[in-house]
Amino acid sequence: MMQTRLAWQNLSHHKMRLVAVTIGITFVVTLIFAQIGMQAAVLNAAVLVFNRLNFDIVLLSPQYIYIRSADTVPRHRLYQASTIEGVQQAMPLYVSLVQWKNSQTGELGYMQMLGYNPHDPVFQLPELDTQRETLHQPNVVLMDRRSRPSVGPKAIGVSTEVQQHKIRIGGHFTLGSGFTGWGTLIVSDVNFSRIRNGFPLNRVSLGLITVAPGADPARVAQHLKHVLPPDVQVLTRAEMKAYETSYWRDKTPSGIVLSAGVLMACLVGMVVIYQVLATDISHRLSEYATLKALGYKDGYISSIVLQQALILAIMGFIPGLAFSFGIYEILARQTHFMMDMPPLRMIAVMAMSTGISTLSGLLALRKLKKSDPAQLF
Repeated sequence: MMQTRLAWQNLSHHKMRLVAVTIGITFVVTLIFAQIGMQAAVLNAAVLVFNRLNFDIVLLSPQYIYIRSADTVPRHRLYQASTIEGVQQAMPLYVSLVQWKNSQTGELGYMQMLGYNPHDPVFQLPELDTQRETLHQPNVVLMDRRSRPSVGPKAIGVSTEVQQHKIRIGGHFTLGSGFTGWGTLIVSDVNFSRIRNGFPLNRVSLGLITVAPGADPARVAQHLKHVLPPDVQVLTRAEMKAYETSYWRDKTPSGIVLSAGVLMACLVGMVVIYQVLATDISHRLSEYATLKALGYKDGYISSIVLQQALILAIMGFIPGLAFSFGIYEILARQTHFMMDMPPLRMIAVMAMSTGISTLSGLLALRKLKKSDPAQLF
């Protein structure tokens, strides 16, 4: 308890310096929250569609890169898969990036279009169940409510062009923004083929497989790998999400930059806290030497410095967290990504802040441990 009081007195002795340091650490904590939040938003966006698809196992082309560059597999592989024990249903999904025309301004942009048989339970979107008849109508699309404002008017009945093909907005669903240009459209497989100028429906982007009740998806997937030829790739739901996340985190410029940003924010925080503690130790070497001369061990004095580091971490974390909520709100409006603040992230950043402070304190202590009381009097 005495060490804690002494640690606080050391920090609060120079109030303006303490305020300046707290502002610096607050900035670092806010930066870490912003970088981690953007990285999480990017990775969540990467699996946005997969989170709304109804599948336990997916069939992909071996040339699959990511969902917007899915390539295709022969549809008859789904028929083969449906005969395997443990498979309940095998459903095709068609994916394409299409050109969208803003009906108001004439501006052209790109949207992700997903096509499926409206009778198949492909999506975990209950609102689609009431719009099956709408999907069957020719040249009709359903639009994501969260599509970017660039798409123009989103009201039901609005007519525009997709791939220079006349279409009409027949309804809406809620998905969210990802790496899909202006947003997402859902259409029937027939309309998908029509809009894509006769795209062959015997070539599917993703083969979605659900397993029978009680069946083990991993075991069924392993069986499919042995049975199906090498022109198809078999992944479980967990493997698919991990694959997509890994691609966007490790192989795209945005993912790499955001990962590097988190690291740089941590390094900046370490430098700031180290400089504060090292400067404080330099100014108080004679005081610490007095404590040593009085018989206090290095461990006692080290605990004072480490508690100073922890106090700084806490003082910077609280306002940093408050500022981060505002930063998330701004980023969500500007990027249309989902920016939430789960409790686990707050705990993780607090742990990172504490770890950075502790490490900085340990580095700063090297100067103190080298000191000799006899040389300081």
